[in-house]
Amino acid sequence: MKINIDGILVYFPYEYIYPEQYHYMLELKRTLDAKGHGVLEMPSGTGKTVSLLSLVVAYMKARPSAVEKFIYCSRTVPEIEKVVEELKLLHKYYSTETNDEGCGLLGVVLSSRKNLCIERDVRRSGDGAAVDAACFRLTASFVRKKHAADASIPCYNVCIESMSCVLSRRSLEKATSSLNKLAERVSDVKQNNAERLKDEYKRLVEGLRQAQVSKDTDQVLANPSFCLIIEPFEERSPTVINPVLYFQCMDASLPIRPIFARFVSVIITSGTLSPLEMYPRILDFHPVNTASFTMTLARNCVLPMIVSKGNDQVPMTTKFESREDMAVVRNYGHLLAQLSAVVPDGIVAFFPSYHYLHLIEQIQRHKLLFVETQDAEETSLALAAYHRVSPKV
Repeated sequence: MKINIDGILVYFPYEYIYPEQYHYMLELKRTLDAKGHGVLEMPSGTGKTVSLLSLVVAYMKARPSAVEKFIYCSRTVPEIEKVVEELKLLHKYYSTETNDEGCGLLGVVLSSRKNLCIERDVRRSGDGAAVDAACFRLTASFVRKKHAADASIPCYNVCIESMSCVLSRRSLEKATSSLNKLAERVSDVKQNNAERLKDEYKRLVEGLRQAQVSKDTDQVLANPSFCLIIEPFEERSPTVINPVLYFQCMDASLPIRPIFARFVSVIITSGTLSPLEMYPRILDFHPVNTASFTMTLARNCVLPMIVSKGNDQVPMTTKFESREDMAVVRNYGHLLAQLSAVVPDGIVAFFPSYHYLHLIEQIQRHKLLFVETQDAEETSLALAAYHRVSPKV
């Protein structure tokens, strides 16, 4: 369908549009007109992605000088795949309605090497850092010189992770070994070819200058926005001594600040952003527009309930000091097991701690279980499997 959003003709690739989708596009258009940043909240499952794509593409076609490039960032691979599918659908709808070759825009999908690498041996390397290193070793030297990586991904927890690092004893030992080998190499070059060493040094200095290494990055450890944590023992073996240094970024506004400075409009949108003033405060920016939209429901299908006590009248709480109380753990487990036995469809459960997960054996008697872990790839696979068995969700 075609719809007019404050003077912009928007091609919407569906037959119907919800009121919240219309108001979402209207506020998004006002944010782009104001040439500033915005925070827009709309519940999950209400067509937020297609609304955003439809409005932005229409805006770019109507005012190409105002918006030249549109970058969509998400932390999860399934979300990016969803965006690509919606963009293909929009592209096809433009072709049908205008008799042109799509919407006239070029879309490119980028992801980490862990997701896109076609080399099987590299994909089996393990975590993302190992895959990156393996790809780097297989890439020709002239290609590495020609291409430089430049990735920027919001939002605030990802920003914090991007400027944090972990140094273990093994890492320091490897670094020491590499420096010793470098010193030996430099000594050999000095004896055989001093002029070549000077040339390599000049290229190193020029490379640092091009990378815009500034004094601000040299003072990271003295910055109050960072902290240093020393963990003397192994994470999995508390009795094994293995000191680890954690350089932790405590201010999410530091890594995202260049993004706000570089782009005219940055739109932070999600299904859960309330309170809306929290994100601007954490990320240290001043939005020109903030808005929250509710879902249009034909009937009351949400029943919030609070269970304060278990069957044995023991209070149910998530306080840290009560986490090891077996009576509390037992009551949570019994409540979830009883619900899973009578609820006809699926259940989404959020545990206050991984300590509670051993209760899932009773639940498995009634329901299939898909557990969200701390590994992003495992979580993506779990969500994909959940959607396969629950196509209506």
